[in-house]
Amino acid sequence: MRASKLRQGLLAAAAMSSVALADRASAHTQDAPLPTSAEGSAETSAPPDQTQANGSELEAIVVTAQRREENLQRVPITVNAVTAQSLQAQGIKNTADLSVVVPGVTITRTLGTPQLYIRGVGTQNSATGDESSNAVYVDGVYIAAMPAGFLSFNNIERIEVLKGPQGTLFGRNATGGLVQIVTREPTFTPVAEAEIGYGNYGTLTADLYGTTGLSDNVAIDLAFHVDNQDQGFGINRFTGNEANQSRSLAVRSSLLWQIDETLKVRVAGDYANYLETQSTARQIVPGAVGAGGTRNVGGFYDINSEIDPYNKGKSHGGSFNIRKDFNSVSVTSITALRKYDSFFLADQDSTPLFSSIGAPDGSLRQFSQELQVQSPASSKIKWMMGAFYFTAQAEQLLTFTGSSQAALGGYLNRFGEMDTQSIAGYAQATIPLGETTDVTTGFRYTSDTRSLVARDETGVGVRNVIDTEKTWSQPTWRLAVNQRLGDDSILYASYSRGFKSGVYNLNNTTNPAVAPEKIDAYEVGTKNDFLDRKLRVNLSSFYYDYQNIQLVVRTAGTSQIFNAASAEVYGLDAQVVALPVQGLTLRADANLLHAEYRRFPNAPATFPSPATCATNPPSPLPGPRTGGNTTCAIDAAGNTMIRSPKLTLTIGSSYQFYTPVGLFQMDASLYHNSGFFFEPDNRIRQQAYDLVSAQLSWTSRDDRYRARLWIRNAFGEQYYSAVSTSLGDAGTAGAPRTYGASIGVKF
Repeated sequence: MRASKLRQGLLAAAAMSSVALADRASAHTQDAPLPTSAEGSAETSAPPDQTQANGSELEAIVVTAQRREENLQRVPITVNAVTAQSLQAQGIKNTADLSVVVPGVTITRTLGTPQLYIRGVGTQNSATGDESSNAVYVDGVYIAAMPAGFLSFNNIERIEVLKGPQGTLFGRNATGGLVQIVTREPTFTPVAEAEIGYGNYGTLTADLYGTTGLSDNVAIDLAFHVDNQDQGFGINRFTGNEANQSRSLAVRSSLLWQIDETLKVRVAGDYANYLETQSTARQIVPGAVGAGGTRNVGGFYDINSEIDPYNKGKSHGGSFNIRKDFNSVSVTSITALRKYDSFFLADQDSTPLFSSIGAPDGSLRQFSQELQVQSPASSKIKWMMGAFYFTAQAEQLLTFTGSSQAALGGYLNRFGEMDTQSIAGYAQATIPLGETTDVTTGFRYTSDTRSLVARDETGVGVRNVIDTEKTWSQPTWRLAVNQRLGDDSILYASYSRGFKSGVYNLNNTTNPAVAPEKIDAYEVGTKNDFLDRKLRVNLSSFYYDYQNIQLVVRTAGTSQIFNAASAEVYGLDAQVVALPVQGLTLRADANLLHAEYRRFPNAPATFPSPATCATNPPSPLPGPRTGGNTTCAIDAAGNTMIRSPKLTLTIGSSYQFYTPVGLFQMDASLYHNSGFFFEPDNRIRQQAYDLVSAQLSWTSRDDRYRARLWIRNAFGEQYYSAVSTSLGDAGTAGAPRTYGASIGVKF
């Protein structure tokens, strides 16, 4: 069955390419050229891949992976840059879906929190105030709240995914990598775009973007997005209500003030909210036994719970970015203030029993100030230095009710506040050695202080009153050598250090602070354009020495965050993009990954009850299963790291062709995931799965009107986006087959 579905996906992508070639062979002479863009631009008129094509060659994309504009093919870092049109063509509704277009990226959702893993490195904890091992930035602003970086908005110019620790120029908890979202800048030429769409499950989407000049040197824009899935993928078998629904709204606006040729100011503000049940909808997986002997009932997307779980959040903030170019330096200041509020209601045991219900109500306020000074574009030595200040206040009220809280008088209210203050200084320089060799060296020093004030209120009184503080200070660095092999090829090698700050756990405030994560990363790569830039081949191999990994073990009414000992990670990233004929782009991206715990004594492991922890290793007891799981400690050395598939692969094609009525574009893609483990004990594994998507779009000859037909997960693949084993093996279903159409207009 698995091989059959993979073959079906490959055939679907190949068929789309064959149709494209046939259309090209029979097409009449066109009286309009294919869209083009200036060399190095990142306009969203590009075909849906990580390059742009003007019909004769693959053009460059400009990225800011090193905090300055550079040709992607010249940056000695593994970067996947995805344009806005590519996101649309491949069905990416928000940044939480990035994994299907960027191999090596795995994103799972645990009770409302997207958990981003890059090359096996990520953060398992979902408590308010914890930060991801992979940082998310929007227009240079760090987004501390993990869910807040994964909301939808429709003014994205591109998304850059930087793989490997980014401990110098970015630094904030960028142990495994970084996602950088770049939005469209306001223009002085008036533009208005609108699109409305409808899909199955009663899904209505609407997008609006407008920009105009207010004067000769002031421009403003406004982006609006709404997404409402009215019907659920399944139902709650206990209450009869629908499950797996979602809705979201996002608004963003920015103002550009070009004071003169050397001074530019950009002020931005945004607001977003969402309500969804997809990440909280869980049911005991087939074959497992939940609390009280409960088993799986209904369909794959159904749940069976005494409550209708849900997750909601609200994010808003503003930023002030000012850049001044002097004769010898450029100075940039980025000031930002943000707030994120969240609440979710979850059935911890995922059964109709009133065993354990959790309801965290959290908020996070953050302020950041960054000052950068860098060399001018004409300088032979490219250097940058700066300082970064960050402060955050995380508050959470976590309420537990149910029979598991009987000894506490029936309920537990856990109040916690964690304050964070961080200050860092950094510098990096790229120095040419001769005509073809560059050496980059960078250094950052970060000092983080976290304080915790907390207490538990129960039915039998107040307990666990805590007031504590801890500081961690760490250096991080980067060393790289970049050798140009010609006009269209480079070879590079790098060594870098990354670090994720220690943290308290607001889900369990009696838990002591965990130590910082630390990673040493070694990488060798090459980027090449061949055949007059009609073929692009990028390869990179990497090795990580990963220490003090922050992991979580969950039980009824609590969770514990702890440090695993060490792990070894190595693998290969490969990207091939080809332009075999005018208008047709073929692409393939792959990540091969080996991620293994090298030393991990006393790792948490769950066993179907009844089980005993007295044996070595622990084992299930004979007899019928009574329901739920028993947690024991094992030695997990040699086990595969969580969320680390051995192979992720994306292949696809895009074909553009003109007709008398306008431009047509056909896109098809296949995403393959070889499967991964959800927990360090390697007991529960998501099997390999394949997601096939396709889209047919039309744009009128005057570029004013457009229409799209699309389908995602075309073969209805069933897979889990998350599995919890704390009180029983309960799974959260990934999205089923979805399809729809949209129409748009541009003024």
